[in-house]
Amino acid sequence: MLPCLSLWLGLVSLAAADVADIERQAVEYRRGIRSGEVVVKCDYHNSRAAELHIWWDGDSFRQDVLLGDRRKVDVWHEGKYLRFSDELGDNGTKTRATVAFANDRGQVGIAEPNDPRRVGMATDDFLNLVHSPIDEFLANPARKNTELRPEALAGRECMLVTITRLNGASVRAWIDPQRGPSVLRMEVEFKDASRWLRNTIELEVAVDKPSGLWFPVKCHYERKSSRPREERTEDCTIQVISLNQPIPPEVFTFAGIGVPVGWPVSDRTRPDIDRQLAWDGQAVVTVERAADTARAATRTNVIYLAGALVLAAVALVLLWRFFSLRRQSS
Repeated sequence: MLPCLSLWLGLVSLAAADVADIERQAVEYRRGIRSGEVVVKCDYHNSRAAELHIWWDGDSFRQDVLLGDRRKVDVWHEGKYLRFSDELGDNGTKTRATVAFANDRGQVGIAEPNDPRRVGMATDDFLNLVHSPIDEFLANPARKNTELRPEALAGRECMLVTITRLNGASVRAWIDPQRGPSVLRMEVEFKDASRWLRNTIELEVAVDKPSGLWFPVKCHYERKSSRPREERTEDCTIQVISLNQPIPPEVFTFAGIGVPVGWPVSDRTRPDIDRQLAWDGQAVVTVERAADTARAATRTNVIYLAGALVLAAVALVLLWRFFSLRRQSS
């Protein structure tokens, strides 16, 4: 009896170790993409649509949300947070750009960035990934039991990880060891006396040839519930611009964002300044200095234009003289 029990316990421990290993590999593979640039297009069942351009490099993130011809930008870089929107207020006034400390959430309502590396690592729609850590379901030790077995998915040989969480939720993840490893599908189902809920996310991954890394390029998210109002779907396409390539630091600055010269700014990192501030193309300065910079730039442009006109006139005179002499000699 004891030898059989020891063998059974050994097999259980081995299975648990295998599960932990493949989960850890999938999580660490995606976390290992330290920098990148992607464009995400999201379509929802209720016709809402959004396009996001996202850069990340280590702890630095920038997210541009494009809605028609308007743009909203959030940046987290070197302990600071920048916000810019070219959307005008109801009375046509410009919305102030913001500079704040990154942890100063109480004053400016900063949210965490939508990290594209979380796609498929948590069952949620893209715009809610801010609430879902990359290891919310995989590699999370808060569980009752686990199971691992091979199972094909859409013709791909995958490992199916089945997890029962402490709250009773059931998690099933299909992981392709040959593509990363990458999650190709995940389901989370929860039931209690008053509610039933199932989130499903399906992914298509492709290799980014310059880096050789696998990354999601399509994502379908679906929520089913015993409460119809909670149901929703989302489809995303992801265009990978670069992965694990250096991102120019200016991407995470007002200059890289392209804030227009003279745009009003609220700088919460400098509470000692009681005058109105603006962006002058290189730094946040007082409105007076920004106006001086703009006037200086205008004068410089006028001088350049005048110089160009003079040179053009000289060139025309020389051409006229050249052709006149040619006619005389002929």
